[in-house]
Amino acid sequence: MMNRLTCWIAALICLPIIAAGCNKKPNNASEPPTANNAQQQADDVTAPTTQAILSATRPARQLVPYPFTLDLPFPYWSVDPPPISDAKHVDEIGGPTVTQIRGPAPAGDIEIDITPGARIPLPMRSLDEKAARLRQLQDQHPQSILKVIDYPFGGGKALESRVLTHFLAAPATGPSGTTRDAADSVEWEIMIMIPHPDKHSTTPKYDAYKLSVFELTPEQYTRDQKFLEEILGSLKYVPSDAP
Repeated sequence: MMNRLTCWIAALICLPIIAAGCNKKPNNASEPPTANNAQQQADDVTAPTTQAILSATRPARQLVPYPFTLDLPFPYWSVDPPPISDAKHVDEIGGPTVTQIRGPAPAGDIEIDITPGARIPLPMRSLDEKAARLRQLQDQHPQSILKVIDYPFGGGKALESRVLTHFLAAPATGPSGTTRDAADSVEWEIMIMIPHPDKHSTTPKYDAYKLSVFELTPEQYTRDQKFLEEILGSLKYVPSDAP
C-alpha cells in the first residue's frame, strides 16, 4: 500500500535541482614524490574536516551556462558545466543539459543538479498548479511532504519542495551517472520560473529551470539540512546583461 501511495504522490507532483604514514628520513635524504603521496594530497583537498567545510569562505559561483549563482565553500565545491557542444544548445533543446554542483557536507558528499525545467516557455499557472497539488498532498500526508514553499524570485517565482519517497525499486542513477542503492530518499527540488523575453506574446511566459539535490538519504537530510539550506538559500538570479 505504501509503495502505491508514494508512486501516486511522485506522479502527481511532476510538471506537464586515510592519511598515509611515512618513515622519517635524514635531513639530507631526497625522495621524489610517489603515487601514494600524490593521492594523499588529493585526499587532503577532497576530504576536508567538518570544521573546514563550515568555516570555508563561500564566494558566489556562476552555474554556467545558467543565469544563477550559488555561494559555495571554497575550494571544496566544484561547478561542472555540460560539454560545450551541449551548453551552446541549452536554449534550443531544453535538456537534458546538466550542470553538476558537487562537494562535501558534514554528513557526506552532495550533488546538486540544475537543468532546464521544460523545453518551451511556460505560463506561471504551471508552477502554481504544482504548488497547489503539493499543498493538498501535504495536508493528507504530512509525513511524506516535508516542505512546500513558493516565493518571488528573479522577476518570476520559485517553488521549493522536499518529498520523502519510498518507491525506489532499483538502484537510482543521477544525471551525472552517480548510482546509489534503492532506499528511502528525500527529493529536494527548487523549480524556478524566470520571465521569458518575448514581447510579442499576449500572455506572459516563463523559462523554467529545475535545481535538485540528488538522492539524499533521510539520515543525511537530517544531519545536513541546515548546511544545505544555507547553500540553496544563497541562490541568485544573474541575468546575462547584468554588469
